[in-house]
Amino acid sequence: MSAFAWGPPALDRRAQKYLQLEPATLGPARPVWQEALELLRPAAWWTAMGFREFLQAFAPLAEDSQALARNLAGAQGVLLLAATIGPELGERARQCLAQRETFRGYILDRAGSYLAEHQVAGLDAHLEADLARRGLRGGRRYSPGYQDFPLAAQEVFLRLINGALPRLHLAPGGLLLPEKSITAVKGVWA
Repeated sequence: MSAFAWGPPALDRRAQKYLQLEPATLGPARPVWQEALELLRPAAWWTAMGFREFLQAFAPLAEDSQALARNLAGAQGVLLLAATIGPELGERARQCLAQRETFRGYILDRAGSYLAEHQVAGLDAHLEADLARRGLRGGRRYSPGYQDFPLAAQEVFLRLINGALPRLHLAPGGLLLPEKSITAVKGVWA
């Protein structure tokens, strides 16, 4: 797989819609968006493995998930991906909310979610392009905690990531920290 470089998006119409910005709040939101971009510490990781290797690594969690089995039906291989924007943005959002800077805290928090998803979507598109160059195709991303694929799979992800995303860890209950972090499984077909 080739290197992945991600650039954050502009505060375009899609971002404005996600942040639920109206024309009256767009002006005050612009400096908060800029602050969010300055607080980003993005990092990404991915690896490829054969389907059997994936089932072994995630046993019994992957085998017990009927939804994941449908998503990966007939796949020859699997891509595992993870992305984080780092903890700084989430920490700043919580700080603003605690200080009753509600608008700033809300926009920072929503921006963090949007930017994390934008980053993992960028990684996904990068991987899709790489697969296409090799005559392969990928499926849709599927994350732990979705339908019947348990959050316990995050532990397997962290074991496989093995420090490549050094600040990524688990909170009690299987949620990733920093909060604005995403892991996913993606099938690969010839």
